[in-house]
Amino acid sequence: MPCRIELSDVELQLHIGCTEEERRLTQPVGLRITVTNPEKFPASVTDQLMDTVDVGALQHLIRECALTTRVHTLERLGQTLEECLRQHLPTRNLQWELTVAKPRFGWAYVHSWTS
Repeated sequence: MPCRIELSDVELQLHIGCTEEERRLTQPVGLRITVTNPEKFPASVTDQLMDTVDVGALQHLIRECALTTRVHTLERLGQTLEECLRQHLPTRNLQWELTVAKPRFGWAYVHSWTS
């Protein structure tokens, strides 16, 4: 049975937007990451961090990548974060879903992939 790990309610202050005026000040951007394993995560048996997704490292990586990247759209931010995660995290047949939202405007972009 598939198991899921979810990192939710991550809020970053980013310079993002289509116009220079919109990018001038930071805006709150909300992130939610869901990692689904088609099987059980091995850590459910071994109780070892190396057998699961290190949520602390994941959160740090997402923050670093998002804060050092200048983008105009949520779509590009989602793609950039996927590229960052693929580059730095081990590949394990996991399904990823990343939601990037501008709560102030009430909309979100959902980006999914399999590693």
